[in-house]
Amino acid sequence: MSLQIKQTEKRPGFFILSVIGRLDTVTAPQLDQKINYLLENEAKSISFEMSQLDYVSSAGLRAVLGTYKKLKGKGGVCSVINLQPQVKKIFDIANAFPTLEIFASEAEADDYFDRMQKGELDPKL
Repeated sequence: MSLQIKQTEKRPGFFILSVIGRLDTVTAPQLDQKINYLLENEAKSISFEMSQLDYVSSAGLRAVLGTYKKLKGKGGVCSVINLQPQVKKIFDIANAFPTLEIFASEAEADDYFDRMQKGELDPKL
């Protein structure tokens, strides 16, 4: 199965990438290319919507972790939304993202980012 990536810009600099299919050694470079393009064009936030992601390998985890590190270095935010149970289990086992925001829904993520922008939350927590 291949990887599909659908990009939505919620507001300037705030992107949701819907990741569909398999994120593995073969498909991770496709995601990396999309991420690098967004980061070069001033992305402030990237949320990975994963409700249709069936499989993630260590290469997929590296792509998400790389995005997290790059955005954090620029004062931005990276999050994941709607993880399927088998994918969430891999994220939990890897425990590579202790401060990565994981949200149950897009609405929950939007609420968090709105509150953060209003200064109600500390983005460094």
